[in-house]
Amino acid sequence: MRRPSARRASGPSDFGTYIKITHLLNDYSTPASTYIQRLMESHQRPILIIGAGIAGLALAQGLRKKGIPFLVFERDISSDSRPQGWALTIHFSLQLLLDFLPVDIASRLHTTQIDPNVKHDKSHSVFLNLESCSPKWSLPPTYGNRMRVARGRLRTLLMEGLEERILWGKKLHSFDIGCNQVTTSFEDGTVYTGELLVGVDGCHSTVRSLMYGPDLSQPKPIPACFLGTQALATPSQMKPLLALDKTLFQGSHPSSPVWMWFSVMDRPDPTATAGGASFWRVQICLSWLSPVGNSDVPKDNEGRVRLMREKSKDFHPTFRDIFLHILGDSHEPIVNVPLEFWWLPQDEKPSTLQDRVFLAGDAAHTMPLYRGEGFNHALMDVHHLIKVVVSLLSEQKGQENHMENYEDEIRSRGRRAALMCRDACLEVHQLDKLGDHSVVRQKAFP
Repeated sequence: MRRPSARRASGPSDFGTYIKITHLLNDYSTPASTYIQRLMESHQRPILIIGAGIAGLALAQGLRKKGIPFLVFERDISSDSRPQGWALTIHFSLQLLLDFLPVDIASRLHTTQIDPNVKHDKSHSVFLNLESCSPKWSLPPTYGNRMRVARGRLRTLLMEGLEERILWGKKLHSFDIGCNQVTTSFEDGTVYTGELLVGVDGCHSTVRSLMYGPDLSQPKPIPACFLGTQALATPSQMKPLLALDKTLFQGSHPSSPVWMWFSVMDRPDPTATAGGASFWRVQICLSWLSPVGNSDVPKDNEGRVRLMREKSKDFHPTFRDIFLHILGDSHEPIVNVPLEFWWLPQDEKPSTLQDRVFLAGDAAHTMPLYRGEGFNHALMDVHHLIKVVVSLLSEQKGQENHMENYEDEIRSRGRRAALMCRDACLEVHQLDKLGDHSVVRQKAFP
């Protein structure tokens, strides 16, 4: 398949020329321009990271710790131009993250937790019958130490120390492979050259599309719909929900293929003055099996609230009240999350890209969220990728094997994880089929 936007350049490119052109096109007052100037003067080619989500920033911090130059390119115009998601649990990759982060960041990772006063999250995995409010199971933590963190707070922490190295409003257009380098072109006309290009740009990765073409890079849909939001709840509304679990719970209905998730994102400030706000910030998600996919999901928030109330009308009152009272009639935004899966194709990567362009995170393995693994796999990618970069830059013997092994490992691991998450998605909506051997209960690594 011919891919004109991802090709090998006809001849070697001069790093100084490319970076100078870009530098002139950028505002000299931006923090990044100073860093770029230093790169020009030192004739260093940076690692080019596409995507300033939490996985891309984790990679950037890992490179910062190693003293390896890099630039991060993000299509958003600023760090707060759109909502930054809900909450997530770091479990089997927690120690890897603590190891590759710089000490000044790793030492404050606990401050991003839902409850910063708790060293590690010890909450159980609680799965409930949404009709009777009885537990299907309540399981202790699987992976030892773990942290339940707010995604927004984590992203803010991971951006510290990177202010000079993140370029905002950068939408990738194409890339070319030259002599031991890769050159990226962006929609604003700017051009940057680096040592390697890493696509950490999400489930619908532009880098992935340029590498494999639109057909091979397209994730496969799962026949289900997912709506989610965050909301504020009063102490009285929270009381019966906290009695079920202090942090989170999930469940499904025995007679309809509907699943829900509820978790705490922020607790009231215990130091607040009397009479001050005491709201809880919570995450509320609802999904259901649907042969027609997202075609029956309304486009507007009010329609989505009505649909969530309709889907939950047969729930136990404890759960039904979440949708009737915590969610207002015009609550927004209600996010429609596509449920999809993808992993690296076997032997489909063009040979010209083998040693210069890589994928990581959701771009390398897209999976639905029902096993809570996506970010943990992204962190494992970063751990391995840092080793590849160090090997390349130090010209270690066998560096080609490191690169090939990286892709073989994430292909194998990503395929297994994506399929398990797909199966878990289909499974959790059918309460009568859940049991000890359910995929949703299996460990990621036997």
